[in-house]
Amino acid sequence: RIKQIIKYLPKNFIKNKIVLDSGCGPGRYINEILRYKPKLAIGIDSGKNIILENKKKFRKFKNVRFDQALIDKLKYKENYFDFLISAGVLHHTKTSMNYLIKDHAKVIKKGGYFFVFIAGKGGIELDVWNFSRRVMINVDINKAYSFLKNKISHMRLQGFLDHSYGEYKSTPKDKFENILNKNFSKVIEIPGVYGADVTKNTFKKDKFFKVRFGSGNLRYLCKK
Repeated sequence: RIKQIIKYLPKNFIKNKIVLDSGCGPGRYINEILRYKPKLAIGIDSGKNIILENKKKFRKFKNVRFDQALIDKLKYKENYFDFLISAGVLHHTKTSMNYLIKDHAKVIKKGGYFFVFIAGKGGIELDVWNFSRRVMINVDINKAYSFLKNKISHMRLQGFLDHSYGEYKSTPKDKFENILNKNFSKVIEIPGVYGADVTKNTFKKDKFFKVRFGSGNLRYLCKK
């Protein structure tokens, strides 16, 4: 996903820039961003254990920082970040999407970029995750994390924890695009990555796509 996004950015855009991964999970995007030599890469997540693990894992990097914080209460200066990533996390909160996008946009510099993807609306998949949350309601998230962290990939682990705990709201595609256009000067829809995203282009041969996934993942790169 990071390699794909980089192709849409100006050449060498990340080098010596300040980057935020809002809802970083186990830091897999931070790990990839470091290949492009940012001045500073910050990851935030609400999970105490995840942040502690990340601090250990990335301790040799002087240009990386992890903060335990909520994604719907950003406490950074306005116009501070050159590039902000929010990959599959904004739908995990009760906070309105209008507020979330406005709050994220304000900490991005003029001319900076925002990559965001959220769950669209509709489909059987969302019903399955609703069922999963009912099953996991009495299982402590830290116990689930400790049990699974060495048994499945970080990407699958983050996806499981994201979907099985907390909130999960869906947003109609046209409504989300309208919100983005109110806060950014340029909005580009980004196609899904095969094997990672649920979009019409990655499932173009699936005649039941809408029934299974509704509008699927909504993925955009926005310029402030």
